[in-house]
Amino acid sequence: MSSVVGIVPLYNHALTVPEVLSGLQAHGLYALVVDDGSTDGGADIAERWLIANGAGGQVIRLAHNQGKAAALLTGFAAAANRGATHALTIDADGQHDTARIAAFLNALPAECPEQTLVLGDRRTLPRNY
Repeated sequence: MSSVVGIVPLYNHALTVPEVLSGLQAHGLYALVVDDGSTDGGADIAERWLIANGAGGQVIRLAHNQGKAAALLTGFAAAANRGATHALTIDADGQHDTARIAAFLNALPAECPEQTLVLGDRRTLPRNY
């Protein structure tokens, strides 16, 4: 059985991270927010939101900005340490529609190998593409 967590790389998106966390919570996902040296208080806002909403999750703070790749790698390591078999990455700026999370989760087979990769594209493709 697979265990999926949501990884949210965060860099200066204090205004939009609560909505992203709400979307993860709506789908029952534990949220690993990796703050990449934000200066806008986004990490504090994420922590307060998680506590106030009783959502499963944690905020990991990087000492300084290291880039999105470093934030994701930190999140993947934290997910593995939690025993997660899979991770769904979603940007903190709100550009990804959290309503589509269900489609990703439904794309995972019931007995899902650890190497499964499900990719999405936020652009709408024409019919019969």
